[in-house]
Amino acid sequence: MKYLKQFNESNTSFEWLNKQNNESYFELVDILQSMVFDDFDVFRATTETFDEENYPDHKFWLYQVDGKLVAPKDLNGVISSIFVYNITPEEKDSFFESLKGLETIVEDITGKQLIIGEEAYYNDRLGDVYDFIIKLK
Repeated sequence: MKYLKQFNESNTSFEWLNKQNNESYFELVDILQSMVFDDFDVFRATTETFDEENYPDHKFWLYQVDGKLVAPKDLNGVISSIFVYNITPEEKDSFFESLKGLETIVEDITGKQLIIGEEAYYNDRLGDVYDFIIKLK
């Protein structure tokens, strides 16, 4: 019990784990931007809004933090994934293959495994589009 009390009284913080996690995602974004996003005209989110009337038409990405999607400039918390929006049906397969092609590079640089998911979304103006969820494990 004495050791537990000493541990609790010390100012030990696990903030470094959160920082390390975010650093891995920052490295991932650098890889994605230079090797995939630039080729598909995917941009960092800025002022996008998500409602039925104002759903963005362009391709962009956001971080997911504490279950909420946030623009990189508004980042405050631990990143759990990256969401990429509005990939067209014509680009879907090649975008996915480009992401899959990064698995080894991402693992070598971040030490983590790349996990890729996709969701179809129907938009009245755009038709079918695909959103990709990119995680590190």
